[in-house]
Amino acid sequence: FFFEFYQHLLLFGDTLAIDMGRVVGKVPLGPVLNGQPIKLNAAHKEPDGKLSYLWNFDLWHEDLYELAVKAASDVPSAL
Repeated sequence: FFFEFYQHLLLFGDTLAIDMGRVVGKVPLGPVLNGQPIKLNAAHKEPDGKLSYLWNFDLWHEDLYELAVKAASDVPSAL
């Protein structure tokens, strides 16, 4: 089993950011995520190696919306 919790590093102010400490500072996540939401999930690995999700959801922030719209408009349409 492994668990990673980073909620103490995520900042949900006007800009979605991660606090990297005094040396680096606050890094905006919108450009890094390219407008995609943060994925939160818990999964169980089956004996055959397949992951079964116990829960899986997306965490959106209003700061990501314009980037998501831009990223979606940059994708060529499939014909």
